[in-house]
Amino acid sequence: ALTTTTSVTRKAGSWTRRSHRTPRTGSAAWAPRAGFPRAPWRIESRKALQPIRDEFAYIIIDCPPSLGQLNLNALAAADSVIVPIQCEYFALEGVTDLWDTLARIRRGANPSLAIEGFLLTMFDERTNLANQVVNDLRDFLGAQVFATIIPRNIRLAEAPSYGKPIILYDIKSRGAESYLKLAKEVMQNDKEGTRQGA
Repeated sequence: ALTTTTSVTRKAGSWTRRSHRTPRTGSAAWAPRAGFPRAPWRIESRKALQPIRDEFAYIIIDCPPSLGQLNLNALAAADSVIVPIQCEYFALEGVTDLWDTLARIRRGANPSLAIEGFLLTMFDERTNLANQVVNDLRDFLGAQVFATIIPRNIRLAEAPSYGKPIILYDIKSRGAESYLKLAKEVMQNDKEGTRQGA
């Protein structure tokens, strides 16, 4: 089985986008299931990216919203993780499970794994609930929360059905502008060395 890693880098003043396919090994080749595997994927997933690491400023591994085998494989290979959190009532419950998973990853597969930041998504500024959730999450997580917030946006919802990223589908939409702002924030944090730890 293969997993696709989408990589973005900046060379000679322009952005380029390439996709690489790397082999999935061990239990990571299966569909997500409960549990925490002890297979060689811990080492193999990181080794699979080594041949291309120097070609790019950033390599982005996009993951489904779960803590299954595929995500564990990605966490074992990553230098840092961006954690998206919907601006919904039960948002903090998932954060607790994530802390536990990150702690186990650091104890074994990837001791250097850092938290790049928590990204607030699907924000509807018209509702009191969404604003309250944002305030609560910023109080709870502090500086680990990105300043950028991704709003609810119809163009973001439409883009996947056309097989395009939002940047190519409608770069002038609020959703695209927010993700561009996030990219700049990540790069600025990286430049200043302000990436979050645990």
